[in-house]
Amino acid sequence: MSDIPNGYFKWKDPTQNHRTDLVCPCTNLQCEDQVVNKKCQCQAKPVWEISNDESENVYLEYRSRRGIALIVSPDSQPLTKPLILEHKDEFLSQIPENICSYENLVKVDFSGNRLTKLEHINCLSRLDTLILQKNHINTIHNDTFLGMSYLRVLDLSMNRITHLDPQTLSDSSIGMYLVNFSHNQLTQLDITNVVIRKPFCKIDYDNNQIVDLTNLLPIQFDAEITFGNGGFVSFQSNAITEFPDFTKLGIADLTRLGKIFGFGFDFRGCKFTCDCVMVPFLELSRDVIKKIWRDYFDVKCFTPPELANQSIALLTKEGQLDQFICNISKSENCPGDCHCYKQPSHDRTVVNCTNLNMTQLPLKLPADTNITLIMTGNQVTQLENRSYFDRVSVLELSDNKIKNIPESIAKELVINDVELDLYGNQLTSIPSVFKITDPCDLNIGMMNQTCDCDVQWEKEWLVSRHSQACDKNRSTSIYCITPSGYVPIAQFNFQDLDCLTGFDFKNLSIGIAILLLLLTAVLLSCHYFRYEIFLFTKRLKVERKHRGQFKHDVYISVRENHQPAISWIQHTLLPSLKAQNYNPYFGPVDETFGTVKEEEIISKIKESRNYLVVLSSDYTDEDDDSIWTNLEWKHIWNSFKEESRVRNIIIINYDQLRATVFPIGPFKAYLRLGLAIDFANRKHKILEEIRERLGLPNHNLPKFIPPISQTNTVYTVGEQYDASSKPVFTSQWLIKSTYSTVIDPDLKSNQDDNDCNLYIVSEEITHAEPSVKYDRNFVDVESGFYSLSNHRAPTLIHISI
Repeated sequence: MSDIPNGYFKWKDPTQNHRTDLVCPCTNLQCEDQVVNKKCQCQAKPVWEISNDESENVYLEYRSRRGIALIVSPDSQPLTKPLILEHKDEFLSQIPENICSYENLVKVDFSGNRLTKLEHINCLSRLDTLILQKNHINTIHNDTFLGMSYLRVLDLSMNRITHLDPQTLSDSSIGMYLVNFSHNQLTQLDITNVVIRKPFCKIDYDNNQIVDLTNLLPIQFDAEITFGNGGFVSFQSNAITEFPDFTKLGIADLTRLGKIFGFGFDFRGCKFTCDCVMVPFLELSRDVIKKIWRDYFDVKCFTPPELANQSIALLTKEGQLDQFICNISKSENCPGDCHCYKQPSHDRTVVNCTNLNMTQLPLKLPADTNITLIMTGNQVTQLENRSYFDRVSVLELSDNKIKNIPESIAKELVINDVELDLYGNQLTSIPSVFKITDPCDLNIGMMNQTCDCDVQWEKEWLVSRHSQACDKNRSTSIYCITPSGYVPIAQFNFQDLDCLTGFDFKNLSIGIAILLLLLTAVLLSCHYFRYEIFLFTKRLKVERKHRGQFKHDVYISVRENHQPAISWIQHTLLPSLKAQNYNPYFGPVDETFGTVKEEEIISKIKESRNYLVVLSSDYTDEDDDSIWTNLEWKHIWNSFKEESRVRNIIIINYDQLRATVFPIGPFKAYLRLGLAIDFANRKHKILEEIRERLGLPNHNLPKFIPPISQTNTVYTVGEQYDASSKPVFTSQWLIKSTYSTVIDPDLKSNQDDNDCNLYIVSEEITHAEPSVKYDRNFVDVESGFYSLSNHRAPTLIHISI
């Protein structure tokens, strides 16, 4: 690159490290210090755009009256400089077919021609500026600009574009900063052409017919990534009337909106309906509104009439979101002449039936929850039960003609925690069930009543109300009618009535009922989670200690005919176990020909110390192919329950099943407690986990006797004793110190009634390591092996008594 023009300094785009031809305008200070200003991303220019000496022009030569042309150069000399092709206001109908031969093209301007398609353009890898305004192009595909990392400026305004593929602009290989799609015919726009990860300056969609944004792929945006980094997207003068629902556009958490969007929107000229749809976004925008709406943008409401021409940003800042509501029609069960609307700012639905001369509560209400029903100023004389009480949070009945409230209705209102306003009625009593309600949730106004022992609770209840400092607009005053006039209930002396203050059996009954309910809930929970409780106490991830008394280390069970699982067992699991001296039993391989299959299954399960179940999605199916699998599992589970201290069940979750696919039972419990081994083990340690739970193999575990007292004679293993040695042992010592299955405590010697002679005739050592020696007095607490003779204990000793 030649000398840098005055007033500029060389700038390197951090997102395009391969470009070296960009310069940025600067102040004197910036030029002296070579400070790279962030604004350079939008203000930088290539050197050839500033200096004519840095580029040369090529031209078009028409080959047909139909607008077909080829690119030609003014002379036959090699074209080494950046090339510029400008051909405006002509009748070019298609991109020149030899355009890819001019790789040095940096600017193409075909404004005001008759192009209908944009094809074969991404071969120009060094193209910086593409201007195609005022043509007849109608569709842009998402592979049109792939790989064009130098492309900074794209102008497709004033065409006839009706469709823009998703991800047309968002691919990481595209380097556009200034994009113009204004004055086209777009009606929908995908969010991937709005929210772009790479930095950009401006994307212009002004004066289209865009109604809404879509998420066709669909995608979810990463809340930890900031998109756009400082630019803005303009939607001026489109047909958008409702604010975008960003939760449907791939942004699950609206609280992260300010972080995700590093750019702003320009919605001026859009006729927004300011209703409840906007509220969730606007409530969050109190903190991010300066990011979403620039100070120089003035987005206003178009409807409803009471909010028309008012600034949305100003209404938000001033906390006037109560006015953003959505009306509910009669077809949605809004009663009669009532006004029904959703009001998200208070998270409620309002049914306002004020002053309509209604004599009873509406029969139906909209199918919403958290309803505020306003019945102020009507002619209601009594309350009747309604099915919607469980959806009502506030019931305003002030200034009606209600004289009493039935106890059953009061219970319904209390159970559903309804805030009740009865101010200005003709009440002469209130139900006793109200004693358990929050005094501030019940507004009675002034009530005169005859005071007896049954209303004594009201005195304490009102004292509690006053101590809580309830809303001043909600007042309750109760007066007792006495011969001398009206006395506030707080001053009424109930002691004069000789009211009994005995044991409160009612509260006791309530307490007992609550305890019974809790106990029932605990028992039901224990029953429901009975398998989980059983397995939790068994420490299934810990290997079992054993004395090598089992023939097989593990019995392997798998669904019959499940070839992938069987193949894995045969080619991976079995070789691994056998290499570690384990003795597994696997039916498809080890089954004895000619035996009764059911008897062999039962026998081998009894002879096995562990059980390994390969759990597939069809393992528990009930069909003709599952007879033997179900039989295996039945006996495996029963055997484990009987001897869970020694035996263990290891389950491999072969198909990554969830607990929800199983009914209540062992498999559901295993998966809930996380006791199963995941076949898709990310650490690739599935075989290691299996071996850890199996414990030492029978073949490697020494057969041992309990430690004997040092006062007894210790004989070196491996020696033989003939009859002449005649060592003498007491029968009690023999029983205590050996595990032989042939010892009979009733045996008597011919020498003494309490002694017997032991002759060690021979021994057999079948271990893989017969020569292994241990230090004298070696103790292996983990296996229970003790050595007093420097040698491993023999597998079998033949003795004669």
